[in-house]
Order: sequence, then structure tokens, then C-alpha cells
Amino acid sequence: MSKTLEKAGKTMRLDALALLQAEKACRDVIVAAADAVDQQNYLALVDLFTDDASLVRPGGGLPSMGVPRSSLLIKARMPTG
Repeated sequence: MSKTLEKAGKTMRLDALALLQAEKACRDVIVAAADAVDQQNYLALVDLFTDDASLVRPGGGLPSMGVPRSSLLIKARMPTG
């Protein structure tokens, strides 16, 4: 079993093990993000992102697509209420 992925004009072929490892890594990030949000630990949430990443949430709200990590860090440190 293998899967071919294309990103930015480059084609990559993953064997079964590599595909399982990639899927597990994705699940791990999703679970870590959900845990951080549930615990209102927004600094931990921001730490899951690279400098050029953005978060798109279903239904909108902050943080949103295109917000740089540095801005997310500032928002995460702001007191609420």
C-alpha cells in the first residue's frame, strides 16, 4: 500500500508505514490542540504552530486564517474578560 501526495508541484510517494506515521502525527497535533483549548492553555496551543502557520477554525472566531504566530502569541498572553 502506498499513497502519492502532491504539494507545491512536488510529488511524494509514501509507503504504508510512512503513511501511518504521518496520519498519527496529524492526530497527535489535533489532540494536543484540543487539550490546550479545553485547558485554556493558549500558549501551548500557539506552540503547536510554526512561524508561518495559521489556524482556521470552523465557524470563524480568533485566531483565524492568516494570523501570524507572533500575533497569536500576543493574543494568547492577553488577559480575558
